[in-house]
Amino acid sequence: MPSSARSALDPSVRRGYALGSVATGTFGTVPGLLLLPYLTDSLGIGAVIAGFIVFVPKAWDVILNPIAGRISDRSTSPSGRRRPFLLKGGLLLAVCFALLFAGPTGPPALAGAYVVLLFLACATAYAFFQVPYVAMPAEITLDYTERTKLMTWRVIVLALAILLSGATAPLVVNAFGGDPTTKGYRLMGVYIAVILVVGVLGAWRGTRNAPEHTTEAATGTLREQLRLVASTPDFRMLLTAFVLQAAGVGAMLAGVAYVADDLLDISATDEQLGKPAGHDMVEGVYTLPVLRTLQAGGVAAVELLSLLGKPLVGVEQEKALAIVRSNAGVVAATGVARE
Repeated sequence: MPSSARSALDPSVRRGYALGSVATGTFGTVPGLLLLPYLTDSLGIGAVIAGFIVFVPKAWDVILNPIAGRISDRSTSPSGRRRPFLLKGGLLLAVCFALLFAGPTGPPALAGAYVVLLFLACATAYAFFQVPYVAMPAEITLDYTERTKLMTWRVIVLALAILLSGATAPLVVNAFGGDPTTKGYRLMGVYIAVILVVGVLGAWRGTRNAPEHTTEAATGTLREQLRLVASTPDFRMLLTAFVLQAAGVGAMLAGVAYVADDLLDISATDEQLGKPAGHDMVEGVYTLPVLRTLQAGGVAAVELLSLLGKPLVGVEQEKALAIVRSNAGVVAATGVARE
């Protein structure tokens, strides 16, 4: 391996390392986008409990990530300090993700407990993949320019992975009849697991010839190290910004599926939906487009209000749907989604 810190990296190393972002981008996107709707709509779990189920593994990350970093810092594997973790942690993540959506669908308590355990397993495996992965650039090269190139490739692949997984995973979920089904979620779990495996194996194999400029592991106990970084104002500011950003992104991703379903239920045709349009109103569920139409007031709101609160069938269903479609409700709800 090159001994000079200034040695140019082989382009294959840059591309190989970047493939790890297929896994990080995919796992960072899909659970936030689809796990909450899966819990509430397919498993019948209450929104508050479902939110807690999604939150617990995120909190677990805060505890586990420093531990995963400390363990990989002290690795003496002949395959490299970090690379074995990419393979083992990444493949375990793929298996756990496929199993995440393959559990029992009832009763809700059993189904929820299963998802908690599997999502915690996913988070654990991901920590032992992601923490060593993001530590690798500092050890692959000490040259600023080469490290910048390495990170540029990583960010490009990360963005593509987010777009690909975020766009295609919901399509797979809806593959059976145009509506989310248990079978669709299970197929999506396997599909995403395959994408994860591609990223993991690509990064593991692609960095096999990467240089490794090892440094001594930090001394002191984990508690002492955490106390040291916690006493640094810049670290506290960065941590606060990260938490706020993660909370914002998580809330946005969690709401996308619900808002999109609400809009399509009103604006799409029966053929496009694979079910009668306006089904939520028939069930007595008044979504954002309906609420915005009522909020706008006027004759349309009064007429719509007279139809709601009782069974909607036949002509009355078509009339209510037409009112919402022809007034500002859909436009206002679409504006909320874009925000």
